[in-house]
Amino acid sequence: TMASTNISFTIITLNEEINIAECIRSIQPYTDDIVVVDSESSDKTRDIATTMGARVFNQPFLGDGAQKQFAADQCLNDWVFSIDADERLGASSEFEQLITELDPTKQYSVSRANHIFGKRVRFGGSYPDYVIRLFNRQTSKYLGMEHSSLVGGQTEKTRIELKHFTHPDVATMYYKMIRSAQRGAVDRIQAGKKPRSGIPSAMWTIIRMYILQLGFLDGRAGLHWALAAAMRAFLKYEISFTTRKHH
Repeated sequence: TMASTNISFTIITLNEEINIAECIRSIQPYTDDIVVVDSESSDKTRDIATTMGARVFNQPFLGDGAQKQFAADQCLNDWVFSIDADERLGASSEFEQLITELDPTKQYSVSRANHIFGKRVRFGGSYPDYVIRLFNRQTSKYLGMEHSSLVGGQTEKTRIELKHFTHPDVATMYYKMIRSAQRGAVDRIQAGKKPRSGIPSAMWTIIRMYILQLGFLDGRAGLHWALAAAMRAFLKYEISFTTRKHH
């Protein structure tokens, strides 16, 4: 079977009991080493993952990059595929092909098909949403920043696609955007970037995503996609702007 591949999968989780089983099921055909690093969930995430054969670690959150690096360090294989609990890797001939020809000097990006409220969004710059996910941990390491990035290998785009069920409902979507804006603001402050207003960025985001990138063709989901992204940009600058004013 495929399961004897030389690839480990990592999933970092926090209260993902509604997602974790489906995520694990989607990757089981490709691996026999699944590492779940959970940051002290209060729900059944760890129990479900353990029952499904994952090796589960309870690790207070170290930040996005550091948490993912901790997960990679626990793997049995040098090749690591990082997947989020709200993502699914379907049956993929592209993936089966790629794992026969992996090059340790490279890291590989996959595209994400984003789904909002269960509906796939095709416009507003949402596809293909390339993210680096498959890497050799001897070559590539996570930068220990809030929004993690992998460095070391040379990035190669693949035709592998993840389904990303990013926002099951409106409330979750905006809640996630606020958290992401807060993390972005922390990154800006730590990098010592100059304070600036979030207004131009918010306006441009809406014009770009909803109009220029045809987000309006995705209907209601397309409007939310653009508005939430604009809100994230707006808040990222505004939070770091006001924080700096007071210190």
